[in-house]
Parts: sequence; C-alpha cells; structure tokens
Amino acid sequence: RRQRQMCIRDSPTSMQNATRLQNWSLPFAEQAQEPTSALPNVVVIAPQRPLPLGKGWSLVSTANITNRDATAKLLSGISHYIGDVTPLRISSIDAITPVNAKPYISVAFDAQMPDSDKNAIIEAFKRAIQIRAAVKDFEFVANRTDIQIFGAFPQHSQIEITVAAGFAYAGKVGLEKAVTKTLVFKPADAAMVLPSDTQAQMSLGKRVYPIESVNLRALRLRIKLIDPLDAPGMLNAFRQYSGNDSARKGILPYDMIKGRTTCEKTIELSSELNQSAITELRWDELVPGLQQGLLLVDIEGELRAEMKPKNDYQTVPFPAAQAFVQLTDIGMSWKSSAQDGFVYAFSSQTGKPLANADVRIFDRDGQVLSQSRTASDGTARFEQSSKACQLQIQLKNDSFTTLY
Repeated sequence: RRQRQMCIRDSPTSMQNATRLQNWSLPFAEQAQEPTSALPNVVVIAPQRPLPLGKGWSLVSTANITNRDATAKLLSGISHYIGDVTPLRISSIDAITPVNAKPYISVAFDAQMPDSDKNAIIEAFKRAIQIRAAVKDFEFVANRTDIQIFGAFPQHSQIEITVAAGFAYAGKVGLEKAVTKTLVFKPADAAMVLPSDTQAQMSLGKRVYPIESVNLRALRLRIKLIDPLDAPGMLNAFRQYSGNDSARKGILPYDMIKGRTTCEKTIELSSELNQSAITELRWDELVPGLQQGLLLVDIEGELRAEMKPKNDYQTVPFPAAQAFVQLTDIGMSWKSSAQDGFVYAFSSQTGKPLANADVRIFDRDGQVLSQSRTASDGTARFEQSSKACQLQIQLKNDSFTTLY
C-alpha cells in the first residue's frame, strides 16, 4: 500500500506523461526530510510502512490518477524502478593504532548517520554490543559511516567484539544477524619522514634538519659531500631511480653515489611506543667547518624490540630514507625564450647581486651544455637548448643546482 499526494495546479490541464521521476534519496541522510510545502507538478509517494527486504522494487501506477482537486490527471500508467531494500550491513571492524593518539576499534557501516541522531545512535549501539577485553571504560564517537570505540587497549592483546542482530539507524532495516570479530591491537608501522627529498637550506640560517620517526630504536646516519660538477647527474639519477629492494625502494645505493663520506653515526632514540620523535640534525655538529655544499643524507632505522618479527620466517621491512640537502647562500631568478635564457643571481643573506658567478646548463646525463658568468649586476645570459635539464650557479665553494 502506498500513500499518494498530487500537488494542485493553477489551471485545468492533463499531464500527457510523467516527465520526471526521482527516488527520495539524497547524498546525506540528514538532508532526507519530508517536503513542507506543495510543489507544482510533483507527486510525492511514500510507503505507509517501511518496505520489507527485497530486490527489484518498482513503483507502478495506473492511468487516471488525479490531483487533489481533480483538475489534472495522468493519461497513462507509469513504472519507475526503485531498487533493492537491504538491511544495514557492517562493512568492516578494525583495530586501529594511530601515532600520537589513543587506539580504537572502528565499526564501519554501509549507511550514513544523520548528524541529528548521532547521540541516539551511540546509545543504541552501546546496548547492541559486547566487548570481551580487559578494558572496561570506553568512549564512543560516531562519524559519518563508522563508530569508533576508544579505550586503553593493550598492544598485542586479543579483543572480541559482537554487534547484535537488529541494530539499525537512518530508517534502515536492522542487521540480519549478529557480527562477531576477534581483533589484535598491533603497534603502528615503523616509519621515518624527512622534510623533503631535495631541499635547499640557507647556509647562514638555522642549519638544522628535522627528522620525524616512530617505533624505531635508533637511526643509522651517513652523510656524503657531493662535488658541484657531479651534483646535476646525482640529482637527476636520484629523481629517476626506483630501486628493487622493497625496504629501500627509491633509494640510491650509497656506494654508487660520487662523493666523500663526512659523517657516520648511530643516533639512539628514546620515544615511547607509537609516539613519534623529532630528531634534529645539526650541520655544525655533524659536518663541522662546512659552510656550503651539497649533502647526501642517508638514514636507516633500527626497529624497536616490539616491532621485530617473532619468528625467523617473518620479515618486517625497516624504514630507510634519503635526501639531497643543498646548504647555500645563492638565490636565483630566471626566465627563458626559444633563443636564450636570462638569470639573476643574488645573496639570500644580503639580497645583493652576485658578480662573477659561473652559470651552467646541464642535460639529463649531467653534461654541460652551456656556460657563462654573471656580470656586476648579478645577471647573465646563456644559450638555450632543448636538452636543458638543470641550471647551476657556482661562486667559489658555494653552488646551487635546480631543475630548469
């Protein structure tokens, strides 16, 4: 049985055909509200009771249905496909261990939750679940499609959660049957993050390079100083290298990089499990006496004891990262045309132009295509080439290389 409402039209007429049919279904559940006023030429149809479970529901109407004042009618029948009526389903139940935050259980559903009903949904959810764990005090948070359960869940502990049949919200038919899942909270993946993979730092600035890591016991650090003429080839190889070792994918083999090792050091870490730590590399301590230069920073992480495999046949990838850091006082601005290029070099510290600086254009293989020198005003022109890949400015021991 269906309730029908035909909205009033201003003048007598006949509707030859139903010009538009639309399911009363909107992207967000909280927007699905009953219309508050009549709309011209619109038929609003709603079941007196929720439709039962079933596939292939359609709205079928015969001809001669009139509006309220019998001033308009349908001259032919209509049929409109509605779709399937399905019960609320749980799409996933997961144990989540975020970094720098409380662990929680995520119970995700296939229907969105209206914002206005979230408190009532949480209360109904509390009555519908059972959690078998050493933890007794929980905090519940309802999001758009999932409910999060926060608690002091111990790492590596087993927790069983059951959501009872019948739990429902947003007009959905309730869960057909209870859902039970056993979860194990595992530590967050060990990771290490560098500020960038190719970065220029002011040589007269703070001279500090921060590294963020989680669930590592130590960092094994190596630093290699690269000659300016080798820099373009190394930087280009670094951008293109994909690697085959899953633990060091995208990392250049350290021994194949031209340069001189200036530092090898192991840095011990003391952060708590699942808490990130910031380690600052201070250039004045690691490469004393070096004011400017291109540095390769190569870092491997040592796993905490809790992160190591329990059996010999298990493997856990260790984090590794690499970055090229240019310590330089050189700044530049350039433009190019089909015939030539123009560059302005200046000191980042003083803003003054840099005279007598070498300007080089390199191809992808690190070969010099053209070379010129800046005038007293810090400007220079150079030959243009379709093979140009990188632009470098060098003044004595200071250099800066960038993509061109």
